Amino acid sequence: MSDLQALLSEVPDGLEILLDGPDAIRQSMLFWQKGSLEPPKPQIELSFRRADRPEEGVYTFKSSSWSLAFDLVAEGTLEKLARIDGPARAVLRLEEASYKARNGERRGETVTLLRPVLSITGPA
Repeated sequence: MSDLQALLSEVPDGLEILLDGPDAIRQSMLFWQKGSLEPPKPQIELSFRRADRPEEGVYTFKSSSWSLAFDLVAEGTLEKLARIDGPARAVLRLEEASYKARNGERRGETVTLLRPVLSITGPA
């Protein structure tokens, strides 16, 4: 677990952050891994400053979460950032999610994980 993930785990209501417009979120799909074609997975990078300590510089949060990739589109996150037209306030948090594995060696087991959630709260 990275230091940032540890910090997010300790802040249940989320970490208030500052995003510098839509360019603060980079998304791509990864198809090749270790020289071979694999099922695609999202690659998402959020570049931000902590709202309570912006002087500390820019942090980067990286995720391959399908739920975050879906939420960014479903909630129109990039469009919201573009409409703000400048730095935006947001909350980044990790939310516990569970599902029952349908295949693989954990088939039938309940799997619990932390999924990243990003909420745009308004202009900075």
